[in-house]
Amino acid sequence: MQDSPYLQDIRYQKALQRHRVPIVRLAESRIIGQHHLATAMIDVSDGVAGDVRHLCNQSHLTQSNLIHQDRQGSAGAVLWSDRLPISSSATDIARLLQKPAISYALCGGEDYELLFTAPPDLAEKARQMIERETGTPVSIIGEITEKAKGIRLIDDHGQAVPVPEYGFDHFRKEKRGE
Repeated sequence: MQDSPYLQDIRYQKALQRHRVPIVRLAESRIIGQHHLATAMIDVSDGVAGDVRHLCNQSHLTQSNLIHQDRQGSAGAVLWSDRLPISSSATDIARLLQKPAISYALCGGEDYELLFTAPPDLAEKARQMIERETGTPVSIIGEITEKAKGIRLIDDHGQAVPVPEYGFDHFRKEKRGE
Protein backbone atom coordinates (compact mmCIF):
# COMPACT_ATOMS: atom_id res chain seq x y z
CA MET A 1 0.00 0.00 0.00
CA GLN A 2 1.44 3.34 -1.03
CA ASP A 3 1.44 6.21 1.49
CA SER A 4 -0.77 9.18 0.71
CA PRO A 5 1.12 12.44 0.08
CA TYR A 6 -0.35 14.10 3.19
CA LEU A 7 1.40 11.55 5.45
CA GLN A 8 4.68 13.39 4.76
CA ASP A 9 3.11 16.82 5.36
CA ILE A 10 4.64 18.62 8.39
CA ARG A 11 1.16 19.58 9.64
CA TYR A 12 0.12 15.93 9.66
CA GLN A 13 3.35 14.93 11.42
CA LYS A 14 2.81 17.63 14.07
CA ALA A 15 -0.75 16.47 14.77
CA LEU A 16 0.36 12.84 14.83
CA GLN A 17 3.08 13.67 17.38
CA ARG A 18 0.53 15.44 19.60
CA HIS A 19 -1.69 12.37 19.37
CA ARG A 20 1.17 10.01 20.25
CA VAL A 21 2.52 12.15 23.10
CA PRO A 22 -0.46 13.94 24.65
CA ILE A 23 -0.07 16.68 27.21
CA VAL A 24 -1.36 15.51 30.56
CA ARG A 25 -3.24 18.37 32.22
CA LEU A 26 -2.25 17.62 35.83
CA ALA A 27 -1.64 21.23 36.89
CA GLU A 28 -4.95 22.29 35.40
CA SER A 29 -6.87 19.46 37.10
CA ARG A 30 -5.22 20.27 40.44
CA ILE A 31 -6.38 23.89 40.21
CA ILE A 32 -9.90 22.78 39.33
CA GLY A 33 -9.96 20.35 42.25
CA GLN A 34 -8.29 22.56 44.86
CA HIS A 35 -10.63 25.45 44.16
CA HIS A 36 -13.77 23.31 43.72
CA LEU A 37 -14.39 24.84 40.31
CA ALA A 38 -15.99 21.83 38.60
CA THR A 39 -19.22 19.99 39.16
CA ALA A 40 -18.11 17.26 36.73
CA MET A 41 -14.94 16.57 34.75
CA ILE A 42 -13.69 14.07 32.18
CA ASP A 43 -10.75 13.89 29.82
CA VAL A 44 -11.66 14.11 26.15
CA SER A 45 -10.67 10.67 24.97
CA ASP A 46 -13.84 9.85 23.04
CA GLY A 47 -14.32 13.18 21.25
CA VAL A 48 -16.23 16.13 22.66
CA ALA A 49 -19.60 14.73 21.48
CA GLY A 50 -19.09 11.42 23.24
CA ASP A 51 -17.68 12.89 26.41
CA VAL A 52 -20.33 15.61 26.76
CA ARG A 53 -22.84 12.79 26.38
CA HIS A 54 -21.02 10.82 29.12
CA LEU A 55 -21.26 13.81 31.46
CA CYS A 56 -24.94 14.35 30.71
CA ASN A 57 -25.76 10.65 31.03
CA GLN A 58 -24.10 10.51 34.46
CA SER A 59 -25.44 13.81 35.71
CA HIS A 60 -27.88 12.67 38.38
CA LEU A 61 -26.35 12.84 41.88
CA THR A 62 -27.83 10.85 44.73
CA GLN A 63 -28.07 12.19 48.29
CA SER A 64 -24.74 10.55 49.09
CA ASN A 65 -23.11 12.38 46.14
CA LEU A 66 -22.39 9.11 44.35
CA ILE A 67 -23.05 9.19 40.65
CA HIS A 68 -26.26 7.35 39.83
CA GLN A 69 -25.68 5.09 36.82
CA ASP A 70 -28.85 6.11 34.98
CA ARG A 71 -27.98 5.87 31.28
CA GLN A 72 -30.70 8.39 30.53
CA GLY A 73 -29.10 11.01 32.76
CA SER A 74 -30.84 14.20 33.77
CA ALA A 75 -29.14 16.85 31.64
CA GLY A 76 -28.76 18.06 28.11
CA ALA A 77 -26.20 20.45 26.65
CA VAL A 78 -25.71 23.08 24.01
CA LEU A 79 -22.31 23.49 22.36
CA TRP A 80 -21.27 26.50 20.28
CA SER A 81 -19.31 25.47 17.20
CA ASP A 82 -17.44 28.78 17.01
CA ARG A 83 -16.03 28.23 20.52
CA LEU A 84 -14.72 24.69 20.04
CA PRO A 85 -10.93 24.92 20.03
CA ILE A 86 -9.59 23.24 16.92
CA SER A 87 -5.86 23.37 16.38
CA SER A 88 -4.48 24.81 13.18
CA SER A 89 -2.89 21.40 12.49
CA ALA A 90 -6.28 19.68 12.74
CA THR A 91 -7.85 22.33 10.51
CA ASP A 92 -5.06 21.92 7.96
CA ILE A 93 -5.37 18.13 7.98
CA ALA A 94 -9.14 18.32 7.63
CA ARG A 95 -8.64 20.57 4.62
CA LEU A 96 -6.10 18.12 3.15
CA LEU A 97 -8.54 15.24 3.65
CA GLN A 98 -11.50 17.35 2.48
CA LYS A 99 -13.38 16.77 5.75
CA PRO A 100 -14.98 19.32 8.11
CA ALA A 101 -12.59 20.09 10.98
CA ILE A 102 -15.46 20.26 13.46
CA SER A 103 -16.17 16.56 12.90
CA TYR A 104 -12.71 15.76 14.30
CA ALA A 105 -13.36 17.91 17.37
CA LEU A 106 -16.77 16.37 17.97
CA CYS A 107 -16.10 12.74 17.12
CA GLY A 108 -12.34 12.21 17.18
CA GLY A 109 -10.70 10.50 20.10
CA GLU A 110 -7.62 10.57 22.29
CA ASP A 111 -7.37 14.34 22.75
CA TYR A 112 -6.73 14.07 26.50
CA GLU A 113 -7.86 17.60 27.12
CA LEU A 114 -10.09 18.30 30.11
CA LEU A 115 -13.80 18.84 29.69
CA PHE A 116 -15.51 20.10 32.80
CA THR A 117 -18.71 21.75 33.93
CA ALA A 118 -18.81 24.68 36.32
CA PRO A 119 -21.65 26.72 37.76
CA PRO A 120 -22.32 29.73 35.50
CA ASP A 121 -21.06 32.15 38.15
CA LEU A 122 -17.71 30.28 38.35
CA ALA A 123 -17.07 29.53 34.66
CA GLU A 124 -15.24 32.76 33.82
CA LYS A 125 -13.33 32.68 37.12
CA ALA A 126 -12.22 29.09 36.38
CA ARG A 127 -11.10 30.05 32.87
CA GLN A 128 -9.08 33.03 34.11
CA MET A 129 -7.52 31.17 37.05
CA ILE A 130 -6.39 28.19 34.95
CA GLU A 131 -4.99 30.40 32.19
CA ARG A 132 -3.18 32.67 34.67
CA GLU A 133 -1.64 29.85 36.71
CA THR A 134 -0.75 27.44 33.87
CA GLY A 135 -0.74 29.39 30.61
CA THR A 136 -3.13 26.82 29.14
CA PRO A 137 -5.91 28.39 27.05
CA VAL A 138 -9.40 27.49 28.30
CA SER A 139 -12.53 27.72 26.17
CA ILE A 140 -16.08 27.95 27.44
CA ILE A 141 -17.70 25.84 24.73
CA GLY A 142 -21.29 25.51 25.89
CA GLU A 143 -23.67 25.10 28.75
CA ILE A 144 -25.64 22.38 30.47
CA THR A 145 -29.39 22.48 29.85
CA GLU A 146 -32.40 20.46 30.84
CA LYS A 147 -32.56 16.91 29.53
CA ALA A 148 -35.59 17.56 27.31
CA LYS A 149 -33.51 19.81 25.04
CA GLY A 150 -31.03 17.00 24.33
CA ILE A 151 -27.47 17.62 23.25
CA ARG A 152 -27.16 20.01 20.34
CA LEU A 153 -24.66 22.17 18.52
CA ILE A 154 -25.25 25.77 17.52
CA ASP A 155 -23.57 25.97 14.12
CA ASP A 156 -21.92 28.96 12.46
CA HIS A 157 -25.32 30.06 11.11
CA GLY A 158 -26.98 30.05 14.54
CA GLN A 159 -28.93 26.88 13.77
CA ALA A 160 -29.32 24.18 16.44
CA VAL A 161 -28.35 20.77 15.11
CA PRO A 162 -28.30 17.50 17.05
CA VAL A 163 -24.87 16.35 18.16
CA PRO A 164 -23.96 12.90 16.81
CA GLU A 165 -24.93 10.06 19.14
CA TYR A 166 -21.36 8.86 19.26
CA GLY A 167 -17.84 9.95 19.76
CA PHE A 168 -14.95 7.58 19.40
CA ASP A 169 -15.97 4.20 20.82
CA HIS A 170 -13.05 2.02 21.91
CA PHE A 171 -15.27 -1.07 21.94
CA ARG A 172 -17.28 -0.55 18.74
CA LYS A 173 -16.85 -3.38 16.29
CA GLU A 174 -15.77 -2.02 12.97
CA LYS A 175 -18.08 -2.61 10.04
CA ARG A 176 -16.73 -3.74 6.70
CA GLY A 177 -15.80 -0.82 4.54
CA GLU A 178 -14.93 1.53 7.42
